Amino acid sequence: NSERFSILQIEDPQAIEEIEAIADVTGYEMLFFGPGDYSCSLGIPGETNHPEVQKARKLVAEVARKHGKYAGTVGSPENYKELVDLGYNFISMGADVVGLSNHCKDIAQAFGISSSNNPVSYYGIKK
Repeated sequence: NSERFSILQIEDPQAIEEIEAIADVTGYEMLFFGPGDYSCSLGIPGETNHPEVQKARKLVAEVARKHGKYAGTVGSPENYKELVDLGYNFISMGADVVGLSNHCKDIAQAFGISSSNNPVSYYGIKK
């Protein structure tokens, strides 16, 4: 493979603690911050606007830029400008888990099952 694009995903506190050392590794092009998985690793699933998640998101972009790497993350139409301003140059506008969840909800609804009868959250954790 003479042409490849390798990405390292940053999704837990240990990776954030060691982000400078990770960024020093050669052979990949992008640091990708996963805010959903990171929030889960902090014990606050789905709280991607939590200050600790936001702090990590900012740090990943800064370190990627400092080390000449691309910075990637998950965003939305509502926050993509903020992410670009932070230095992110790859923003995924969706996540597989969200698409799958929405698809399952559509199927359940077609069978007359509503999420109000069976509470399901973003991460499948009942509240």
